[in-house]
Amino acid sequence: MTTNLLLGPAARRAILARTFLDPSREYHVRELVRQTGLAPRTVHQEVEKLVRADLLFERRDGNRRYLRANERHPLFRPVREIVLKTDGLADVLRDALGSEGVEFALVYGSIAAATPTAGSDIDLLVVGSLGLREAVRRLGAAQDTLGREINPNVWTRPEFDRRRREADAFLARLLDGPTIQVIGRIPATEV
Repeated sequence: MTTNLLLGPAARRAILARTFLDPSREYHVRELVRQTGLAPRTVHQEVEKLVRADLLFERRDGNRRYLRANERHPLFRPVREIVLKTDGLADVLRDALGSEGVEFALVYGSIAAATPTAGSDIDLLVVGSLGLREAVRRLGAAQDTLGREINPNVWTRPEFDRRRREADAFLARLLDGPTIQVIGRIPATEV
């Protein structure tokens, strides 16, 4: 994938996603290990590379090591934009939607397929008791953060189940294509 070439391996991208999504926040190394699910050694190796590249600031307090994104680095903005549009996308959408009224949500379409154009919007399926107006309201800030219009399709769980049972063409294409899980998981098909 192109992001591997631009930002390096998945471990580095996971660390960049955490630190660049909230550049004012400091992260303890153990916190990065916990949040990314990576091995401590891997996190330490990638952090060393990012500190040497001056993409992360390091602050020590005794033997504790704290890190945050270097907002003054000339590549801060482009790296942050790449992170937001790739690895950080689900985090931004998850934070914006919240879990109340949302059983599961996923991104589909060109963004999920990693084939977006400059004008591509973010196609988002939200299933639960949340209404369309409330979903649009919750997603407003995420739209600004991501710099892309968000196009939510909001369905109740009974509507999702009905469309699945009736082999709805739109839902079938959506489920057969690439998706990015935002909240929850698509329930297994009932046999």
